[in-house]
Amino acid sequence: MTVRGPVSPGSLGLMLPHEHLFSNFGEEPAEPPHYDEAALLREAVPYARRVKVLGCRALADATAAWFGRSPALLKTISEKTGLHILTNTGCYGAASDRYVPQHAFEEDAARLAGRWVREWREGIAGTGVRPGFIKTGEDAGPLSEIDAKLVRAGGRRPMRPYTLLFEKALPELRRAGLTDAEIRGLTRDNPARAFTVRRRLAG
Repeated sequence: MTVRGPVSPGSLGLMLPHEHLFSNFGEEPAEPPHYDEAALLREAVPYARRVKVLGCRALADATAAWFGRSPALLKTISEKTGLHILTNTGCYGAASDRYVPQHAFEEDAARLAGRWVREWREGIAGTGVRPGFIKTGEDAGPLSEIDAKLVRAGGRRPMRPYTLLFEKALPELRRAGLTDAEIRGLTRDNPARAFTVRRRLAG
């Protein structure tokens, strides 16, 4: 599921599975976020166009709710560039839980999963945009109580179809000739570093 609607996995092509076109990292949590939309689009649209020129046809934007997620802005970028973009549901539990909303602490894993399933079925916050995957970032080390709850919520049975994204994305990256180290750079390390492989993709 992309921000512009359903796309078959085979049509996604080469995909960047963990990107942040924008976020409010370091700022106070906000839902919805507050952006200068014109300024943001001036910066993000050329970046997304360049990604497509380098051979990528899709990316998964991992900016979560309360962390700066804006499905409407992602849809605008996708429409302006033709790049397939996926947004997410879930919670960002890293950064010492700074971006975890209060309801996540108060509800059990089943209720959290229910919220995320509703976003899938009904769209996010009235935008009509549906998520294509679950985001559950966690802090390093043993799982805290809230991080463990986020993982349990994401793993509940109704959410399992989302795993198709990563079952498809990782084999596609390997078929494109990326090494395991490069894939780790794309999926785990700072996404800005991932473009060190751009010459291979363009060549």
